[in-house]
This record gives sequence, structure tokens and C-alpha cells, in this order.
Amino acid sequence: MILNSNVAPLVPARSSNGNLGEEYLKKQYLECLSGFSARATDTLRQVVDALVGLGIGVEQLLQWAIAAGYNDKRVRRLLSQALLDAGIRRRRNGAGPKIPQESLLIEAYARDLHGQRTLKYLRAACRVARANDEARNFNQQCEQAG
Repeated sequence: MILNSNVAPLVPARSSNGNLGEEYLKKQYLECLSGFSARATDTLRQVVDALVGLGIGVEQLLQWAIAAGYNDKRVRRLLSQALLDAGIRRRRNGAGPKIPQESLLIEAYARDLHGQRTLKYLRAACRVARANDEARNFNQQCEQAG
């Protein structure tokens, strides 16, 4: 987690109960959501950095905003952008569809046979497979029409 060093002025001194900083930042956070200016956006980023630094989770920030009546999608977008700007990723790298095991087996087999030329031959095989599928689909359409 990367926090901006220019956040310190936003956080007032903590009281004996330790909540003053969090309450102040929560108020700042909700005020920033109401503004559309570039200044409000910059302040929002700083406040989000400070709140995350205090251990406040993204879901808690979202709940605060929804409870205050802000649009869920808009708040999610603003939070996501603020976190990305701070260098905090919510998704794991490489998140997305899983690679089928069969694809890995085909690549390993081609690599064993062809070494460094594997990619060239797999691309060519992909073009051949696509052409064969298109021809097969065309022939089936002709048979059904005829």
C-alpha cells in the first residue's frame, strides 16, 4: 500500500479516544464527494489515502457515502480512481479468465517439438483452425439450405 506524503496536513491531532482524526477525515470525505471541481478531486484522493492509512476499508468508505445519499456507481468510480492514483490495486494482477489446462498441454507439446518457433507454429495452427471452422460452418449452412 502506497500512501501520499502530502496527507499529513489533513489529519488533525488525535484525541485520547483516537477517533478525532477518523471523524474529521470522514467529514472531509463526504464533503469531497459533493464537489465536482479539480480541487475537490485532489482533496478526495488525499482524504482517501489518509483514511486507508488509518485502516478504514474501501467497503466502509462506500457504506459511508451510500448512507449519506450519494450514487453507488459514482462513488465506486471515484474510489477506484483515487485508489489507483495512490498505487493501490483492488484486483490481483492477472485476474481474468483462467487459461484452460488443454491449452497449456498443447503449448507444451508444440514447445517440445519446435522450441523457439513454437509461437510461430501455434499462430499458424490458429489460422488453420479458424479457416477450417468457417469452411465447416459454411458447408453446414449449404446443406441445410439445400
